[in-house]
Amino acid sequence: MSVQIDLLDKSEEYGIEKMTLQSDVELQLRKAAIRIVNDSIVGETPGTGRLSVRINTLRACESRYATQIEVEFSEPATVIRTRGRVVAAIWTISRMITSGDNLRQRVRDTTVDILTIFAND
Repeated sequence: MSVQIDLLDKSEEYGIEKMTLQSDVELQLRKAAIRIVNDSIVGETPGTGRLSVRINTLRACESRYATQIEVEFSEPATVIRTRGRVVAAIWTISRMITSGDNLRQRVRDTTVDILTIFAND
């Protein structure tokens, strides 16, 4: 599976680091014996899919943040009626967290918790 990290709005400005999250996600998947592949072969190789992690953070007040973390797994599928190929979301989970100065760590910890659920599902 390939991994895609999307930081929306001002998430990076608030200190959330895309490369750190990418490393966290890939490490958790490898610990669960899930193979990471290049995004270009998703859809061409049977059994591959894409895990997307979307982070959206808003500043609620000076030192409080609200963050939505969404993890979605998609893979190639065939529409029976038309026999057309599509990429379909087959698993998704979303969490809303609030945090103060510990925003980065809360996002990382919550993302790891979600990936644990994914790996055990």
